[in-house]
Amino acid sequence: MRVGERLFITFPSLCVALSLCLLFPQAGKTEENDFAPLLLINSIDKKVLDVCYTFNYESFSNNKKINTGRRVIHLVFDSNSGKFREETKWYDNPNDTNTYLFAVEVWNGKEALSWHRPVAQLAGFRALGEGRFETPGSATISAISTPQVPYFLSMYYEEPLRPIATMALLQHPKCVENTETKIVLETIQYRFEFSKKNGALEKLVSSAPVPGRDPEKLMKMVTYEFFRHVNVSGILMPLEVKIVRWDFDGNLMSKGEFHVDQKKLRLYDKIDDNTFQFELNTGCLVNDQIRKREYRVTTLAANPPQDVEAMKKTLEKMLEQAEEQKAAVEKKK
Repeated sequence: MRVGERLFITFPSLCVALSLCLLFPQAGKTEENDFAPLLLINSIDKKVLDVCYTFNYESFSNNKKINTGRRVIHLVFDSNSGKFREETKWYDNPNDTNTYLFAVEVWNGKEALSWHRPVAQLAGFRALGEGRFETPGSATISAISTPQVPYFLSMYYEEPLRPIATMALLQHPKCVENTETKIVLETIQYRFEFSKKNGALEKLVSSAPVPGRDPEKLMKMVTYEFFRHVNVSGILMPLEVKIVRWDFDGNLMSKGEFHVDQKKLRLYDKIDDNTFQFELNTGCLVNDQIRKREYRVTTLAANPPQDVEAMKKTLEKMLEQAEEQKAAVEKKK
């Protein structure tokens, strides 16, 4: 283990400063281990992320804007297991905050839940009067071994759940630019731009080979720009992110901006596994593809057989108590 790596494990903030001053080689060198502290201090690997954020986006076709939208999202992600819970308010009209689609996506390590229901808060929406209206919606339960990474995590992970920082180190990064203000690292797939001021990742460019073409020639697919970094449990995290995506022909596909709520941004070492349990509202129509059945959630829980058995035991206990009370009354006569 290098001295710099040992310092990183114990004092992350101090390690960034030492890495910038002492560990980084000059442009063109290939000592990739020297880059590990800088990459890892901008990574959430081995952590539990709890974040609330707003995502505003624009979609394009043939470089012409065709759609805009806004999402308000609460995401809990355990990088150790890959489990996550994502709750999204999906606004088709960014200016309309009264109606949205509420979506819940959960992966508990074995099974995945996808639950959607419309919500409206317009005055006079219902014949019964004003107030909130939402249907129980419908849900699908399926078996997924490697779920799709939530969109927010695309700046940290490749599919399927491979940390970009780790992948970059395996691709032998080289320092191609080292100025007074920034350090630039490049691999065959990525380009990282770090601030010399605090070690924060300011820009990430991801490239990929075009299917059916020369695999040695990569095309830029995604760029991320990161702003307003804060130190969260020793990790540098941006509060604002701009993302741009292109297709394999170089056409603009989408633009988006993430705005993180700093007051609701947390990193933990572990989290209660109950966070990733399935909870559905009464009336929700469920398509359980694993157990090959459809049902509507009643006042019982989402697994009716177990709850019916529990009710039987409760009734049997009540009958026993009633018989005991009846016997006690008879004995007094």
